[in-house]
Amino acid sequence: MAKKIATAEAVFRACEELDAAGHPWNRDDVRYRVGGGGFNVIDPLIQAWRRLKPLKAIAPNTPTELLHMVATSLEQHLTLHLAQFEQNTRSQAKAFNLASADLTSEIETLNDQVLSLTRAQEESTAHIQALTEQRELTLQEMSHLKAQHKSLQDENDSLRGQIQRIEQHGKTLLLEQEQKYNALAEKHQCDLNDIAKKHTQDSVQQQNAWREAQEATENRLMRLLDKERNEHKAQMAVVLDEKQALKDQLNEQQQQLLSLHKDLAQKDEKISALRDEKKSLLRDGKKDDTLAEIQAAIKGLQDRISAETS
Repeated sequence: MAKKIATAEAVFRACEELDAAGHPWNRDDVRYRVGGGGFNVIDPLIQAWRRLKPLKAIAPNTPTELLHMVATSLEQHLTLHLAQFEQNTRSQAKAFNLASADLTSEIETLNDQVLSLTRAQEESTAHIQALTEQRELTLQEMSHLKAQHKSLQDENDSLRGQIQRIEQHGKTLLLEQEQKYNALAEKHQCDLNDIAKKHTQDSVQQQNAWREAQEATENRLMRLLDKERNEHKAQMAVVLDEKQALKDQLNEQQQQLLSLHKDLAQKDEKISALRDEKKSLLRDGKKDDTLAEIQAAIKGLQDRISAETS
């Protein structure tokens, strides 16, 4: 049978050494210093050492044998406790084996459910990942929009300040312009009154001068009309005289034309007689020289008639 490593004496000695070092320690440090052992043995011994530590402080001269006896008693008690613990453990292991057979099928079923849930979880994870990425993009876009909104808000505040300053400046300018306008309007009204008064005086003078000029113009116009009327009467008399002279001349030319027509008729009769005579001479066979003389006489007569007609 192998010798136990985690004995009560070894655990107590390790606790005293660790406590004397003045540094914090735990059961792992005790186990390392002892050199092994189970915690189901070491933990009760550490607790027993902590309970015996006040007694050691009260009675530092207590024989070590007595403490060892106490520790031995504790070890025996611990051994009995461990035996009972091992028996309970075997009973629990048997019950566990029986329950394991029942749980195996349930575990397989649960494994199938876990596999299905795992797939669903993977799908959910992928969906969540997509939603997370979309959320990140949305957050980035929101951050960008917030920055733009902040920039626009700052610009809007700046513009409002400028508008207020411009409105204030505009009100000041408007007030100044209104004052200047009122002053100019008063001056203009005074100037208008002076101009109207002067215009009235000038109008009266101009009306008087115009009336005198109009009367002089009317008198001059009447004189010119009388003169022109007299000249027109003289010209009409001359025209009438000329018209009468032309009428007399026309009557005389008509008489001459009638006389010419009569002469022409007589000459036509003579030409007809000469033609008849020519035809008679041709029939009688007179000489050619007599015919030439007759033709010359007829030609001279025609030329004379043409000259008189023209």
